[in-house]
Amino acid sequence: GDTNWTFNHLTFGDGSGATASTKTGTGNITVSGNLLIQASQTLNLDNDTWTVTGNFTRSGVFNANTSTLNLGSSGQTLSGSTSFYTLTKIVTAANTLTLTALNNFTITNSLTLKGASAQRLTVTSSDPTDQSILRLLGPNGLQDLDWLTVKRIDSSSPGLNLIPANTVSGDCTTATNWQCGGGGTYIWDGTGANGNWSSPANWDVGRSPVGDTTAIVTIVSGASFNPILETLTTV
Repeated sequence: GDTNWTFNHLTFGDGSGATASTKTGTGNITVSGNLLIQASQTLNLDNDTWTVTGNFTRSGVFNANTSTLNLGSSGQTLSGSTSFYTLTKIVTAANTLTLTALNNFTITNSLTLKGASAQRLTVTSSDPTDQSILRLLGPNGLQDLDWLTVKRIDSSSPGLNLIPANTVSGDCTTATNWQCGGGGTYIWDGTGANGNWSSPANWDVGRSPVGDTTAIVTIVSGASFNPILETLTTV
């Protein structure tokens, strides 16, 4: 419906029998504890925002459609390979997002993972050896990554190269297709709504090179827009 709802823990199904739950209307959902989708259950989201501050566990079917999953600011674990449309986690105090090892998490629209100065968000596999897979898919995926520590995360092709701001190379360990410390490679494709240099949608990796002082930039001909430098920029 159109009313916002808040739950403590929320479980779909009891693990027996196949049923589907579909979110309709404009209301948003907040789960202050854990969200569990049991086996044989289907959860269909709409164009809405679900805020989950506890663990997210998918054993059944999760259809994101054009929804946003906001993971809040607490430490938590994602379990069960899942495709998200928009995935967001922003913290102001140091915390950890744990991805179950060998699980595959994909984002088709936008990925935001942000810590703060001296308060990093750690993104890590649950296993001390095996990686977890976290992929932001192109060609339209957008990334907003800042103040991160990344451990044992595989974002290899078909995932976009992930380039977090405010990091040094040592902030990414056993992390595949991550470019900590800058020096990212950016190709201008001009597919955004305008030609602004700072618009992430105009770049093949879904992130502008603004702030990356050692960026490698390529401008291709034939783009929908030519680049416009809104401010004094060194390239």
